[in-house]
This record gives sequence, structure tokens and C-alpha cells, in this order.
Amino acid sequence: MISQNEVHALIALLDDEDVEVAENVSERLLYWGEEALPLLEQELFNMDQTQYEKIDELIRKIRLQTLLKSFETWKSTEEPSLLDGILLLNKIGYPDMDTENVLQQLRELKLKVWLELHYDLTSFEKVKIINHILFTVFELKPNTDFYHHPDNSYLNMVLMRKTGNPITLSIIYMIIAEMLEIPVKGINVPQHFMLAYVDGSETLREDTDVLFYINAFNNGAIYSHEHVRQYINSLGLQPGEEFLEPCTNIEIIKRCCRNLIYSYELIHNKERVLELNAVLSLLSNEN
Repeated sequence: MISQNEVHALIALLDDEDVEVAENVSERLLYWGEEALPLLEQELFNMDQTQYEKIDELIRKIRLQTLLKSFETWKSTEEPSLLDGILLLNKIGYPDMDTENVLQQLRELKLKVWLELHYDLTSFEKVKIINHILFTVFELKPNTDFYHHPDNSYLNMVLMRKTGNPITLSIIYMIIAEMLEIPVKGINVPQHFMLAYVDGSETLREDTDVLFYINAFNNGAIYSHEHVRQYINSLGLQPGEEFLEPCTNIEIIKRCCRNLIYSYELIHNKERVLELNAVLSLLSNEN
């Protein structure tokens, strides 16, 4: 087990004139990884600016290294959980997030919806109840004033500020629906992520199990297949199946990554862009 004294001694060597010594120290601290994080963070309080920057960079590297390992494990599971995926992504912007608080908020929302449900409700009635709890009772709303702000893509901040972008509002909707075993899935519609109510036992069309589409960025407004096709046509695209049928949770988290990359590019945060590109590359790797 690594000790504070060991970390302190190694940090002192980071300023060694021999570049190879400093590099070896960095590699050793990186090897210890997450175990060394609290000790490194404690050392930050007793450093000059140069030392602070070196240790801060090491901390960021360790966090990213740990996060990529977690994403690799998540991705390799048989059915990667959307909730687990978005909580992992949250660690990019908020590594010290209170995960239990986020989970408790989601459980409370689920309970409020559950209390309104009855066994004989139609799919439309179930969606109407979810809409009422999320957008009227909880007052979740779209952030149209600061659409590209990074916080619109972080689950903890969206729940705290009750405002977000289309995909994070949709993710909250999907998580609550999944907790209640209501078949709402994500649809990778270009430029505007949407949801679909999917139920093969209640088919309205022979060519799909999607009953209707839901726009979480518009208080859960319900759209028909034709509405979505017209929207995709208006973008100059052909409404192929990839835009009309449910996508995987991995694809959803990849889209969240792209949104965050764009948000951080707008504010010239190169460090965050590099971190998110590393996550996106890992998720995009087919191996």
C-alpha cells in the first residue's frame, strides 16, 4: 500500500534536473493510478505553482486512465447500462460528483411516476404521466438560452438546474422509463435526439415496433412516424432505418461525447476535448 511519505518523496523528484528521473517518477505514480489520487490531491495544498501544475496534470492523467478502464469494462458487458454510461461520462466534468445524490433524485422521480400508474393504462397514458412528473411537477425544461453549455450534457447538473439539451433530457426520460419497465428507447435522429415508445405487442405498423416518437426537448410532445420522416427530409437526408429505429446505449453515450467535444471546442478547453476524444475513440473501437 502506497504511503503519503512515499508520494511526498516521489513528488520531490519531479523537479530533478535529470529528465529521465522525472519521467520515471511520473510513470510510477501513473502505475499506482487511482490508489495514489487522494494522496496526490492532499499534496497539492503544499506546492508552488510549478509543482502544482505538474501534479495537477498527473491527477488528470490518472483520472482519465481510470475512466477509460471503466468505460472498457462498461462497453464489454452484454447490455451496457445507460445509467452507468452517463454516470461514467459525468466524471469528465465532475470527478467528485455525489453519485448517491443523483441516484436518489432519479429514484424519487421514478416513485412519483409509479404512484400515478395503473395496470390498465395505454402507452399514451403512461407517457402522459411521465411527461407530467418530469416537465410539470419536477419542472425539467430545455436550455435554449445556453444550448451549448457543457453543463447541459452532465446528468448531475441537469438534475440540479432542471435544464438541459435534447439528449440529456431524453436520457433522464429513458432511465425513469426503464426503472418502471416502460419501453422507451433512444432514437439517433440527426441534430435532435428523440425517443420512441417501442412495443411489439401493440403494433400500429407492420414494418416497425415503434408506436410513436417522443420529444423530451418539447415537454414530451408525441410525434408520428410521418412527422419524424418529414423532419429528416427537411435536413436533406433520406429517412433511413438508423434514424427511425432505437439505437444502442453505446451510441447514445458516443453522441453525448460529441456534444461535449463541440461545447468545449467553443470555449477553447483543449484538455477536455482531448479527454473526450480518448473516450469517444475507445467507444468507437470495434475490437
